[in-house]
Amino acid sequence: MSSSLISLYDVFNAESIVTRSAATTLLDYISRAPGTNIVLDFEKIRYISRSFFDELYSYERKIQLLGKKLEFTNLSDSLTSLKELVERTNSTNSFSYYSSAINAQVLNV
Repeated sequence: MSSSLISLYDVFNAESIVTRSAATTLLDYISRAPGTNIVLDFEKIRYISRSFFDELYSYERKIQLLGKKLEFTNLSDSLTSLKELVERTNSTNSFSYYSSAINAQVLNV
């Protein structure tokens, strides 16, 4: 299984990525990259907007249909937290599962 490295800093020539259209640009790079494992390198990236991650996440199925798998490297702690938040909120699974009722929290609306 071969892989390609895409430096987001080199693609956007910036330390911040803030638009949904940037995710579309990145999808183009991903689709043209050789190999099946695509490593997105976040080195030198200081800020990414939630809208960028939302849009990138929405391309997950397209990326899978291209036969590619994304991996992330050099994410700062804050970018990792944002990425995980977007993954949780965009999950197609709308149910929460708990090991016991004690672990579940009841909300009264």
